[in-house]
Amino acid sequence: PTPTMSPPSSANISTRDYIFFLGAYPLPPNTPVPYSTGLPHNNPLNSPPPSEPTSTLVLTSPNSTFIDIRILRPTSTQEKESVNEGGNYKRLEWGFAGTSRSYAIATPNSSSNSNPNSNEAMESGVTHSIWQHWLDSKHPLPIPPTSTHPELEYPPDEGDMYPLSNNQTLEHGHAFSASPFPGSVDGGRELAYEEMWSDVPILPTSSTGKSAGKKHCVVLRVEDLSAGVRGVVIRLGQYCQGILQQRDKTHVERWEFKEDEQGGKGAWSWKRTHKIGDRFFPCAVTFEPEQLVVGKVVTYMEAVWVVEELAEWD
Repeated sequence: PTPTMSPPSSANISTRDYIFFLGAYPLPPNTPVPYSTGLPHNNPLNSPPPSEPTSTLVLTSPNSTFIDIRILRPTSTQEKESVNEGGNYKRLEWGFAGTSRSYAIATPNSSSNSNPNSNEAMESGVTHSIWQHWLDSKHPLPIPPTSTHPELEYPPDEGDMYPLSNNQTLEHGHAFSASPFPGSVDGGRELAYEEMWSDVPILPTSSTGKSAGKKHCVVLRVEDLSAGVRGVVIRLGQYCQGILQQRDKTHVERWEFKEDEQGGKGAWSWKRTHKIGDRFFPCAVTFEPEQLVVGKVVTYMEAVWVVEELAEWD
């Protein structure tokens, strides 16, 4: 474990507003990018409209460790909006964790991209982001592990990020789809997509049950490749997410620090809002960061977690 080296201000909470599928990649010449921002009036590809079939929340720590959990919204009146009883594996659309990095680019097709420090690249505001997966619900962990290098285990995940406002960014990229994506008839091929992301302010919290306090980030990690286990917990501000993969099963939890309706005015507490799978997480440990130090071992339900990151700021 290493202490937090990056400034806490680099931490980020984001939610996805929509996903949009443009069609087969590569796109026809002169296709406008970004594309979905011109809808519905400008749609030369005749693509279906954007949609958001999930509740997607991404937490990224100051050291760029992230958890991205995408939970399918109910499709019938028999299903609840919040999945909180365990099981319900089919409601996990995708969950993955790893590390991210970005560098400036001019435009996707500019010659300046070979030099991210060029004036054109720096002034465009567009970045190219890479998310290196360390665990991924779509890819079971091999037993025994076939490689100690996680970059060899998962397909690439990257995209161009277009800042549209102070808190909205559009991601444009392409990915392989073994089966048709929602709203698409294309399967078994590379598809172009766009996703709209909104930043969520990181709020201060207090372990005494009040909304006032400091902003906190805690990262826990567990790994036992001989048993096919990898897991990460990130608590960032008012949210906490955990993801653990055990062979071909992926378990997730999501918590939120919110006003306690039972505790009276001014009382706040942590509430678990989603749970998929049967494993439990040491999320409660992160709610009292003053009890933690980097490198501390947390044994929970036979799993040995290590405090990897710890940050506090105003």
